[in-house]
Amino acid sequence: MSVVSGQLSVVISPRFRVFASPCLYIPHPSENPAKAAVASLQSNYPHTQAAISLNMELNLRFPEINQVIVRLDDLETDRLKFTSPLAPEDLEDIRWYFEVYANSYTADVDDERAKRIGDNFQRWGEGLFEAIFQDRTAQNIFFEFQRTDEPGRLLTISASHPAILSLPWELLRDPASDIYLFNENPRISVRRRLAGAGGGRRPFKVQPKDRLRLLFVVSRPSDAGFIDPRGEAKAVLDAIAQEAEGRIEVEFLRPATLDNLVARLEDERLPAIDIIHFDGHGVYDPDGRFHERAKSSDPAGATKGENSNGSNMGYLLFENPEGKTALITAETLGEMLHRQKVGLIVLSACQSAMVAGEDAMGCVAARLTHAGIPAVLAMTYSVLVVTAHQLFAKFYQRLVRAEGIGAALDNGRRDLYLNKERGERRRGDKQITLKLQDWFLPALYQAAKDTALLTPSSPSSPSSSSSPSSSRAVSFHKGKKFVNIIREKSLRNCDGRMTISTEYINGDRSQYREVSRSITHTYF
Repeated sequence: MSVVSGQLSVVISPRFRVFASPCLYIPHPSENPAKAAVASLQSNYPHTQAAISLNMELNLRFPEINQVIVRLDDLETDRLKFTSPLAPEDLEDIRWYFEVYANSYTADVDDERAKRIGDNFQRWGEGLFEAIFQDRTAQNIFFEFQRTDEPGRLLTISASHPAILSLPWELLRDPASDIYLFNENPRISVRRRLAGAGGGRRPFKVQPKDRLRLLFVVSRPSDAGFIDPRGEAKAVLDAIAQEAEGRIEVEFLRPATLDNLVARLEDERLPAIDIIHFDGHGVYDPDGRFHERAKSSDPAGATKGENSNGSNMGYLLFENPEGKTALITAETLGEMLHRQKVGLIVLSACQSAMVAGEDAMGCVAARLTHAGIPAVLAMTYSVLVVTAHQLFAKFYQRLVRAEGIGAALDNGRRDLYLNKERGERRRGDKQITLKLQDWFLPALYQAAKDTALLTPSSPSSPSSSSSPSSSRAVSFHKGKKFVNIIREKSLRNCDGRMTISTEYINGDRSQYREVSRSITHTYF
């Protein structure tokens, strides 16, 4: 590190290169390739066998909101009556629990109400189970499914109506075994499938690869609530470095605009993207309050057909060319990403799987599934930053072990289930630790079988010598200043250097060091 003519030059390690595109391209070193074929490795990694084989699927298909058909292979029930055990006030309690209680930091919070709601989760899960399997034939089919003692078991909710898709199916709990289905051993992964997705066209077939390309879209509009952009990226990169050093190549989109995202995906000169991870704000608008604002950033999506009044529409908050908020509708996201051959889209954004009204296409996750994306992991309600970091650290740790997406999510879900502490809150003159049951908040939309994205690797001890150094935790204001520096005041050179003028850091060398540590690890 050196100061030359009033400027600081931060030289990034030679193993990182700056790609000539709106992204930073981070190739991993070539000295750690996959060392054997899948067949010869399954004996060493038996837990990966189901991930790359056919899954056992129990399908709950809802032709109408009051009817369900239960199917397992060739076993199938007639249309059975279905009545949701959750009343509208129950769904409102769940909404309040995540949208109000979890985000309240002051003394004026109803902790007793929150406890009552949390105590109901088990009852609601058992109620959903009994509403489906009260018929004797349906019970026998479930018992047959349960007896299949093999990894990779899937329970699929196939529906098109928001009244069904919006139910908390992740709470499904078998009263006989007194256990949530995702905690079964082997796991039973609960997922949603949008009926009629793709207009009858199948999503492309995902094949496990020896190496994957992950595109991080970290959107931090300057006029939206600030979230330190380094935390989630660091959690994911640490998991990758620990479990699959050299097998995941990471890019960060710069700047995080929708135009740049589409341009990157369509640039055939660059390697194909396997996973998109959107880390940013999301919102579901039930009454059209964001409609006028959305018209300026996404006029086509905000005014198309049934979207003309703006109600029941999901948005992701991208950046516009000036770094401010660009509200992008689920409709436009679906059109722009139509038939893109991306195996998984992760939406670490609040309410990105929320769905209501009469048309599921307002839901971001559902709309992307309809666009032909094979798998979309999203959030049914608002998610705490600490929850997202904890979930995705465990999710990617298991994903890069060649587990299926559903199995990897279940392991992340279980980590949230076992570790419920979500930070400090003030209650009067006391500080308490918030304990939240938010493990059922992530939802998986998936159109085909749950295939692993990565092939198994041979047993080896992960090397940490080539991992980027960790950055220190910094304050809210300091983190925001760094984002502004990197967004507005920096010049990234084609030779891998980043030059920052001293006038923007007031000559503080400690801030130089912090910027360099942060960039070399998370590129923020």
